[in-house]
Amino acid sequence: MRTNPEGEGNAVVTDEPSTEQRRLAGLAALQRLWVVAQRDTGQSGVIARFLLGLYNGNRFPFDLTDLRRLDTALFLDCMAVLQCDAAHVFEQEVHLFFPNGGQRFERLAEDWGMVEIFMLKACARDLVRNGLMTGYTEEARAEGVAILKRALQWRDERDEEN
Repeated sequence: MRTNPEGEGNAVVTDEPSTEQRRLAGLAALQRLWVVAQRDTGQSGVIARFLLGLYNGNRFPFDLTDLRRLDTALFLDCMAVLQCDAAHVFEQEVHLFFPNGGQRFERLAEDWGMVEIFMLKACARDLVRNGLMTGYTEEARAEGVAILKRALQWRDERDEEN
């Protein structure tokens, strides 16, 4: 904000876009990012992980340093979407702006191998939590194999459902 250059008392002129303008700009950026996330490039992978992080940051954590890999236009689109999401300009979660958004975002995660990464991280946490990484006894290896088999079984069951 800046004061009125014509000196009209306390009148303030603002260069800030309105909430509605920010919302519309954010929605347009979200649509552009979704299209990019469907491609098969390095930047597309960053965009997919960014969107999945907004969708469910616990399941799909996003490394902010990946933003350095984006060209300026994509970076600015990410910032527009993030600003709207963080400031609650978007009145709903990002996936709800798309028909069948939950299914589409889950499919995006599968397409980019994020579901498998999530499961592997969960398996690794189980291995560490159960003390199986401190010693590689036969019992520890057997338990580790059992955990990984459960993860693979879960994946196979999920694939059969789809």
